[in-house]
Amino acid sequence: AATTGFKVDGSIIINSGGAREETGVVASIQAGVSLTLAANLTNTHTAVQADAVAQRVFLNADVAVLGPVEMLLPETGSFVRYVVSKKTIYSDESGSWRQMNDSAGAAYVHAAQSVTKSSMTLADGGGFFGLDGANKIQRHMGGADLEVQMDNGNAYVDAGGTAQTITGTWGTAYSNLETLHGRLLFNNGNSTVEYTDVNQPWDLAGGGNFPCSGKVLAIKNHVPQFGDSLAAIIYLGTGVGWEFTTDLVSANTIQGSPPPMNLNLVVSSKNWIIYMSADGGLYGITGNRVINLGRRFKAQDASSGPLDTIHLGNTLSIGNAAYNIKKEQAIFLISDSASGDPNLTLVLDFHQGEPFLNEPLLSFESHVRCLSWSGQDYVGMGITRDGFIGIRSGGTMWTMETGASDYGATAIDTEWFSPMMDGGAPINPKNVLTWFGRALRSGNWSLQIDFLLDRDTVSAKSVSFDMGIGASVYGTDVYGTGTYSGGGLVKHAEDIDLIAEVFQIKISHGMAGENFNITNFNQRYNILAEER
Repeated sequence: AATTGFKVDGSIIINSGGAREETGVVASIQAGVSLTLAANLTNTHTAVQADAVAQRVFLNADVAVLGPVEMLLPETGSFVRYVVSKKTIYSDESGSWRQMNDSAGAAYVHAAQSVTKSSMTLADGGGFFGLDGANKIQRHMGGADLEVQMDNGNAYVDAGGTAQTITGTWGTAYSNLETLHGRLLFNNGNSTVEYTDVNQPWDLAGGGNFPCSGKVLAIKNHVPQFGDSLAAIIYLGTGVGWEFTTDLVSANTIQGSPPPMNLNLVVSSKNWIIYMSADGGLYGITGNRVINLGRRFKAQDASSGPLDTIHLGNTLSIGNAAYNIKKEQAIFLISDSASGDPNLTLVLDFHQGEPFLNEPLLSFESHVRCLSWSGQDYVGMGITRDGFIGIRSGGTMWTMETGASDYGATAIDTEWFSPMMDGGAPINPKNVLTWFGRALRSGNWSLQIDFLLDRDTVSAKSVSFDMGIGASVYGTDVYGTGTYSGGGLVKHAEDIDLIAEVFQIKISHGMAGENFNITNFNQRYNILAEER
């Protein structure tokens, strides 16, 4: 058996792609002869199956912490994807993932292999990695090897190829990294942000310290769309709220701003910093303006909305967020359970336009959509040239936004609830009349449309909405069972004929690979007179 390329404590896949595929962990290697595994396998394998072994890139018992993050390294002109984990850093520069090497060419592992927080930034032609615990800042300029870690006296070659020497007193646990005008900014969770000299991220002695009002939880550089990078703003999320600076000399405090939960739950859209607060709200910041974007994720009873049920402790540990630039969505993966990976996804959809400065709440809520999804157990997400990628805790990656089968052959239930509709007259009964639906043609399958009355969860009437092409059908004496197609649309109308004080519409679908795209629907109703 070939044993090259394997290592002790590495995970392997036996019978890869076969019916008896399973994972083992290498305990020892008999060079050119065999691999000894740390535990017995579940299946019995033939010699052929046993030799069908593939090396898993992820180390045994490793856990993804950050990523995937894709960067264009100016030094090499190459796009590189990174994943930071509990034990090491993985990269993909040429189509295959690998564990990175240290500056001496040996397999890199963190000095403290218990990383739970990390961030990345781009400066001086390369990528910088901030890690919590007893770990120094790492740097990558391309290839399989990391550079020498950031510490006083170590050698440093800048983007122009000039040899430099790292200066200043560098500590550890700098999990918050950012850049401003070529300076490297970093913080280890205290109330001080350290920074290097302008355009010299190796020169900490020529930099300084910037005191904040409280413990720093997040650092974010933001320039509004099409803005001048020289007018960049550094937003500092602290335990007592947000402040911002443009020069690392004076700070502007946003009085009353809710503090962020952590760095992993802060993203940038075109014109806003969007974040989850420590108390489980969703807010946006631009300049000194703070707006509440997540109000509609909370219910009037303060117990049944997605943000009412959030488990703050577990979300603090495993929650993460990303901005999908293609769909203009800020996506937050959170948990309503005391343990485990994320199980709930909240989305702020800006496809119909972001809020403009000083726009009233009721105005921007008419075009900023709040979407609640489930089943997203990714511990990290990132936009790449190949699409939007999610990574699960064990290192498995999935290409998201590929339809209803983002988990391979596993069916994903899809459902959407309309707002509660009372017509502005909550105590008057309504006669729910004809429902009209429009969707893009997608295939020979159907959506289920349910009508829920008076806040009940049981459907009072169900309608099937065909997503394919069909002729008009008039199968009963009551008009409303017709399915039409014209142009790129399928159209449906149904006479609902129900009476309720308040009603809600549910759209659901549960078949893998069968997508749908609702363009609009219209529900007609009459408000009836008060009973005497």
